[in-house]
Amino acid sequence: MTGRQLFALLFIIGVTAMTTSFVSNGYKETWERWGIPVMLPYFADARAITAGAESAAIGLDPLQENPADPWNRAMAYPRIWQGLFLLPLDQGHTLYLGATFIVMFLSGLALFSWRISRAGALWLVAALFSPAVLLGVERANNDLVCFFLVALFLYLLRRNAAIATVPLLAAITLKLFPLFAAFALAKSQARQSVYLFTGIIAFAALYILATFNDLLLISSNTLHGTFYAYGASVWGRFVGQPHGTEGAPLTLLSAYASIPLLAGVAWFLCRRAGPTGVPADDGYLDGLRAGMAIYAGSFLLNSNWDYRLVFLLFTIPQLASWSAHAEPLVRWLSRIMLIVLMGSLWSISMTRGIGLIWDTPRDYLAFDETLNWIVFGLSLFFITYTLPDRIKKALGCEPAAPRITPAQPHAGDL
Repeated sequence: MTGRQLFALLFIIGVTAMTTSFVSNGYKETWERWGIPVMLPYFADARAITAGAESAAIGLDPLQENPADPWNRAMAYPRIWQGLFLLPLDQGHTLYLGATFIVMFLSGLALFSWRISRAGALWLVAALFSPAVLLGVERANNDLVCFFLVALFLYLLRRNAAIATVPLLAAITLKLFPLFAAFALAKSQARQSVYLFTGIIAFAALYILATFNDLLLISSNTLHGTFYAYGASVWGRFVGQPHGTEGAPLTLLSAYASIPLLAGVAWFLCRRAGPTGVPADDGYLDGLRAGMAIYAGSFLLNSNWDYRLVFLLFTIPQLASWSAHAEPLVRWLSRIMLIVLMGSLWSISMTRGIGLIWDTPRDYLAFDETLNWIVFGLSLFFITYTLPDRIKKALGCEPAAPRITPAQPHAGDL
């Protein structure tokens, strides 16, 4: 059985088990078995768009006022999403819109997993049915659409890099963070990569300037979490909650001060790792670059709800390959990354154990944040490790060349 066939079989088994649970236990109870906090009515994040269409129909700007939303949330998405309002859209269409998002996500999953190994298939299925990924499905969050577009970008990148930028630019207009996936362009074809990367950055800069006021409004309307979230600011925000902002600045400062330390450790490890071997690249190196860059970039910018961990799925096939076939340091770091990554993806389900496993929510959050920071640190390593040799050399993290001892002449050669 090939890896792709194994993945398809396990996927079907997983979907069948979930469907059976929905029928026998009910919608809310099934999600809660995974520890996922359910929002009803269903597909809450897709509903923000359909409710926004209803608010716009009565002359309101849903980025500022969205009274049709059951939770009275503003529609905290770029205005380009309001292009959907040209359709006869209302909350009665939420099921269809959410289902479309999920189908696009699954299509993206199929695009990048076509050559997966059997070990990679096992890891990927475990990640796919994790609470973090299923949180995005339960909400029908539009990150699922961005996942499809990034997957299409990675699929096309191995065929025509210029054409591949089209879905990536589309993803950037829908949500800015897919910009970090452009790191996948860090290839050996220096001139083309530089041109395309520069073009993407220029496009993103112009887009930000053109929509700057909207982006400020969206940022102010976006809820930032502590539980079910990751990011450099999460722990500081949690510490500051009991007493307003007291204690938070110092905690945030200490958190951000650790970033240069982690970067230095990544640089040190990269100096001792061997070269990025071509035999270890099973066609998934671009996915690893994109997934790690999205995680690290979003981690630095702000807190992110855990469903954004879905982009780490792109890293799993290459990590699974390296955990079996790579030089020793990279092999062990890949194994550690897979284990810690799974812990981060599944940590939501551990909230049900507060009072049993954890004494307090602080204990749980400290555990979860430890996992997230390890994933961030290892992401910095893998990002540095997969840089082209010319960039590594400029950064001074190119692996030292092995010392070659001159061969001693044989007696017969004298």
